[in-house]
Amino acid sequence: MEKRRYKPCLPSLIMGNVRSLANKMDELTAVTKSQKEYRECSLMCFNETWLHQDIPDNNVSISGFQTVRADRDCTESGKRKGGGLAVLVNNRWCSPDHISIKERICCPDIELFAVGLRPYYLPREFSHAIIVTDYIPPSANPTSACDVIHSAIARLQTKHPSAFIAISGDFNHVTMATTLPTFTQYVSCPTREERTLDLLYANAKDAYSCSPLPPLGRSDHNLVHLNPCYVPLVKSQPATMRTVRRWSEETYETLQVALWTTALGLREGVPLGPVRSRVTITTDASEAGWGTLWGNHPAWGRWGPFWRGTHINLLELEAVYRALVYFLPVIQGKHVLVQINNSTVVAYINHQGGLRSWSLHNLAKSSSGLMLRVCP
Repeated sequence: MEKRRYKPCLPSLIMGNVRSLANKMDELTAVTKSQKEYRECSLMCFNETWLHQDIPDNNVSISGFQTVRADRDCTESGKRKGGGLAVLVNNRWCSPDHISIKERICCPDIELFAVGLRPYYLPREFSHAIIVTDYIPPSANPTSACDVIHSAIARLQTKHPSAFIAISGDFNHVTMATTLPTFTQYVSCPTREERTLDLLYANAKDAYSCSPLPPLGRSDHNLVHLNPCYVPLVKSQPATMRTVRRWSEETYETLQVALWTTALGLREGVPLGPVRSRVTITTDASEAGWGTLWGNHPAWGRWGPFWRGTHINLLELEAVYRALVYFLPVIQGKHVLVQINNSTVVAYINHQGGLRSWSLHNLAKSSSGLMLRVCP
């Protein structure tokens, strides 16, 4: 078996307007068994399935795929039959337990169905995948249909800012170039006669290449196969080189002996003088920024480019230093009790340095020097 056969960087799709799915299941089952494109695709996204509540899921299921469907609501759409959307998910690409419905809209101008998926593999820049399937009837109002899609995608991007989002469907006379300017359209082949009505938009650049497939049964729309060609950021960006300064074993032992024999008090921390007036400052840090609190007075900030990717211990210690600098005018002359939820930082502050990390040692010395100014 080829490596990652069912684990592409992005989901491979087969999409199209099938004009009734139930009566084409025998053909779809046969081509799935015999043709690699169908058998190994991650998703099949179909519109105009013409399904209704009297047709059970078993009648529109294929072995190895999970069927998720959204039949047309006759009351909401104002139409008695037709329409309907379905997404068939390959079980080898995504577990059925990791499929969820994010949006479902049915109105006279559009049918829209959004499915959230957490597959076995995605590039680290994407938290999960959201596949949106829609159908815009020929009689739809283009402005109204675009507004519905824009609102739905805005909600999804607000709730899931790092998700991969793909929008497939029969758009008929509607174009989404101005409605979704950050999305790229990937279908370049005709899907009905000489026109390209079935489109796929995605929020990733250079993500897919497309190729036409024959229609299912007597449908007048060709199917389209979208094959992923996306290169993950971890492979497209150059490797980051860092120089790490390390003590030699001989130097480490010499410094350790010298420190603990000449400054034995560092084991217990060095007192900064008698306590006359004490204030308490709480600090915390994350990979995004830092925060501190003195009484009812908060302060916070975001890390600049220099600090991104830095170890959390160093960020926690830097947060302490910034908190002391920020509150220095009001805490000078007082003893300061700093509350931190990081035992490594506590040890480096109490010992005014350490031997495990050169960066932490230097920053702890700076913080200790500032504390001597605060607590004379």
